Amino acid sequence: MEIIEEQLQPSETDILVDKIFTPGGTHVVERPAKRPTGVIWLLLEPKQITETPPLQELQRLQGLA
Repeated sequence: MEIIEEQLQPSETDILVDKIFTPGGTHVVERPAKRPTGVIWLLLEPKQITETPPLQELQRLQGLA
């Protein structure tokens, strides 16, 4: 595994990390972008939701199901 330092622009669906763990050690990631919050429901296919019980539960808790 190789870790490179390159500035990338995250998309709205990227999951940003705070740390990277490798056999060589722990690397803290410094990033200016904020971590996205929530689920963008419109980007999910109905089948993805029906096949993923935690998504079904989250929809129910948010009053969307």
